[in-house]
Amino acid sequence: MAFDRPEGFDPMATCPAEKRARYAARAARAHQYAAAVELKCLECVSWERKEAALCQIKGCPLYALNRARYGGDSEAGIGSDEPSEGEIAL
Repeated sequence: MAFDRPEGFDPMATCPAEKRARYAARAARAHQYAAAVELKCLECVSWERKEAALCQIKGCPLYALNRARYGGDSEAGIGSDEPSEGEIAL
């Protein structure tokens, strides 16, 4: 699913320089819904992938999408640097 980016939209604006290369591919496809959600979750936790996977903020409108992205509520694989099944390796 694709959507139009709002004017001035820059998902990498707050990303530290040392992490930009890692997330550049996701930013390039931020017009895709899943990539945009993932970038927002990463931004929320200061660009720490393990923290995004451990998110427990159930009041967040993106919580269900975050859980779907990072493997539901199970502990298996959460926080791992290894990509889970269907996840794009960086």
